[in-house]
Amino acid sequence: MPMLPLVLALAAFQPPATASLTLAFPPELRLNRAAPNLLTLTHPWGTLALVPVGVPDPQDPVHYLTRLGRLTFPVRVPAATPPGDYPVRLNAELYLCSQRAGLCYRKSLSLPARLAVGPAARPTSLKLTAAQLQPSARGLTGGFR
Repeated sequence: MPMLPLVLALAAFQPPATASLTLAFPPELRLNRAAPNLLTLTHPWGTLALVPVGVPDPQDPVHYLTRLGRLTFPVRVPAATPPGDYPVRLNAELYLCSQRAGLCYRKSLSLPARLAVGPAARPTSLKLTAAQLQPSARGLTGGFR
């Protein structure tokens, strides 16, 4: 009998909808591994957070990543949710360093998107562009080593 509540709780959800995120940035940018980089996806049923992971910089593998892996947010959607598109928001706190400019900076982003839910839904993909990752005057923190 103790397993009945667990089975009911699992049955209350549809298979997870997914939101995939691709972070592709110009070759001169590096992600600072020691900084508190965080990506959060807020959706109608909650919030998910991921820490970016990727390929270490061959010149300084301890401190920097050169490319990031694809990130997937498994959104748990309640079973009673009707099919359709639902609003989501990606918030990103990234600490980037530019070899060309010789500086490091913090980049905060907040991007709206739509998440498709239902039997025919495909994963939602978000791609951050080079223009979105450019530094603002407020985010500059110093030199690149």
